[in-house]
Amino acid sequence: MILDLNEDGFSLQAPEPLPAVPAIPLRFVLPGTSHQVEGTGEVLWADDSGRAGFFFAEMTPASRKHLRNWLGQKGAGKRAAHPAPRSERRQAATASH
Repeated sequence: MILDLNEDGFSLQAPEPLPAVPAIPLRFVLPGTSHQVEGTGEVLWADDSGRAGFFFAEMTPASRKHLRNWLGQKGAGKRAAHPAPRSERRQAATASH
């Protein structure tokens, strides 16, 4: 399940931890459309609960266009930050107190 999606990448929750790979081929349909996004994603982070963050390393021009249009319709930020794993958010919150 996709947790966050923006022009730069996305985070997801998988049913189990993802294998340690630097990049994977991507293909998914934008929610509420029939538009497919295709490309390659680089794994930025992953945790033991199956959460992971990906950067869009490559994307077809049509996919990028569909994604931008979809994000514009949703009012999503073009450069939204990738959510950090829970452990990093916890460490940042603890460090600020």
